[in-house]
Amino acid sequence: MHAPAAYLSSRSATRKLCAELDPAYEWRASDAADALPAAKAAYNAAVEERARLGEDALRDGATVLSQNALSRGVDDAAHNSLLSTT
Repeated sequence: MHAPAAYLSSRSATRKLCAELDPAYEWRASDAADALPAAKAAYNAAVEERARLGEDALRDGATVLSQNALSRGVDDAAHNSLLSTT
């Protein structure tokens, strides 16, 4: 379940470079046809409420999402799930 976290981190980290390379590049975080909203939804479904990305997390693409922080949210949810089943 780390794939959505990795995708979100990669896209946010490379947004400015993509725009420099291609002036027609669009962030499209609110476009349902883009993979960003789907990755955000998948990530939010995999983590606990306190780790979920809010409505503005991808809005303008100005915030670089840390792979480490996002993966910690995934790991914490998996860990807590294992603890609750024992």
